[in-house]
Formats: sequence, structure tokens, C-alpha cells
Amino acid sequence: MKYEFERKPWEYGLLSIRFRINYWFLRHIGIVAFGVLAALIGTFVTALVYEWFLLK
Repeated sequence: MKYEFERKPWEYGLLSIRFRINYWFLRHIGIVAFGVLAALIGTFVTALVYEWFLLK
């Protein structure tokens, strides 16, 4: 299966770096593992924010 993405004018610059990183992960580890990785990163960031703001 081949996925093609059309870039919008506002996606150039810093957003293109994020897109390239996400696309690289998607191509190399697959969509399911990419979703699991995103959930783990989100959980980690949430725990950091909780520790930083609520426990100080």
C-alpha cells in the first residue's frame, strides 16, 4: 500500500521537519507501532507535566 501526502503552503519550515520525522517512523515501524509509540510519548509527557507543575 502506498501513501501520498500533499503539502500545504503553511507546512513548510519547522512543520516539515516534524512531518519528515513522523513519516520516517511511520515507514520504518508501521502504523500500529507508530500509534503505540505516540501513546507512550504522550503518557511520558503528561507525567512530566504533572510532576513539574502539580508537585512543586
